[in-house]
Amino acid sequence: MNWSFIGNGVALLMLLFAVAAQAAGPDPARAITKDYPLERLTPNVYIIRGPTQDPMPETQAFRNNPGIVLTKEGAVVIDPGSTVYVGEMVVRRVKSLTKKPIVAVFDTHSHGDHWLGNEGIKLAFPRAVIYGHPKMKEMAVQTQGQQWIKAFNNLSNGAAEGTTPVGVDKAVHDDEIVVIGGTRFHILFPGPAHSEDDIMIELPDEKVLFFGDIVRDDLAGPFTASYKGNIEAIDRGLKTDATVFVPGHGHSGDRSVAMKYRTFLETMREQVRANYKLGLTDFEMKSKIAEALKDYRDWGNMTESLGPLISTAYSEIEKEEF
Repeated sequence: MNWSFIGNGVALLMLLFAVAAQAAGPDPARAITKDYPLERLTPNVYIIRGPTQDPMPETQAFRNNPGIVLTKEGAVVIDPGSTVYVGEMVVRRVKSLTKKPIVAVFDTHSHGDHWLGNEGIKLAFPRAVIYGHPKMKEMAVQTQGQQWIKAFNNLSNGAAEGTTPVGVDKAVHDDEIVVIGGTRFHILFPGPAHSEDDIMIELPDEKVLFFGDIVRDDLAGPFTASYKGNIEAIDRGLKTDATVFVPGHGHSGDRSVAMKYRTFLETMREQVRANYKLGLTDFEMKSKIAEALKDYRDWGNMTESLGPLISTAYSEIEKEEF
């Protein structure tokens, strides 16, 4: 008997099932059960402030701050969320504000809780153009999308099931100004910061800056790039003329929102460097750093994230001191 033929046949059958399941699209039974409220930041800028907990069944994996900008041509969405269903909820919220279509999306970086909602936007408005970092255009769908979907499903009882990664259509570049419906979107590349493919989006006409996860409010979490780069990115954002700052998670507000997170990062770096010079390992310095960061102890995920955060800072400091 030709076992290789059977094996190949089974593999092909499994692939066909996978393709068929993906082609079936979103499952209406998994739609977001409530439309989260809109927060108006300026006359033309709104956010939907999501939960700051890890993805879970109760929140259906929703956890970021999608932004909505109203222009003369139509609405622009910034970071449409973690699943196709969050994206569909964002569409409903946009339709409550305007009869004009969603004409564009900006993704601030490749972490799935911010961009997997692209699909929900595209299903409703196929002509919407998705903008993002060149590195994200290359890798988000090919290498990261399914990993994020799997993680969200595991954490939230399948809340992301039926989501298909839809990536960036058009790459943007540092200091580029994209004009949509008469509104200027000023793109800032900070370099490696929270991730390797961050962009910040300044709206000079509204004096608003979307930081993405370069700034978080009341939420700790592991880094994938650089403490030093993240601090420098915050400083660059604060040099703009913006007066309203939107973090990737948590409450928006004035400069104090960004400064609070900057202080957290700087304190972590200084404490790790000081303890490194004393010859302590990352594990040995954990209790000392926890005390130094006691003002942040109530932040979401702090208990689980403190160790990995220290380890990342330790590796960065070790390279700098070597």
